[in-house]
Amino acid sequence: IKTFNAASLAIGILASLVFIVITIRKMIVQHKLGIKQSVPGQIITMFLVSFVILFVTFKLGLWKGIPWVLVWLCIILGIYGIVKNAGIGQSACGIV
Repeated sequence: IKTFNAASLAIGILASLVFIVITIRKMIVQHKLGIKQSVPGQIITMFLVSFVILFVTFKLGLWKGIPWVLVWLCIILGIYGIVKNAGIGQSACGIV
């Protein structure tokens, strides 16, 4: 009998919710700026990416859970993305 790691699924649900919120925020900003966008296409993409996230975390939950290396990689990439988008990344980190 396989045991299930519920923390993996919780992390997947949280990641999917964060992705959905970020996508909706981006859609609202694009609408305010008058940028043409395919709303149905973005909604379909949002749900497909969320499904993939949930599927992968579910499969990892059936295995041994999410590896700590993957958690650290996501944290580092998240910090890198925030620093780069904040405008301080190019001067502080030497990013071109």
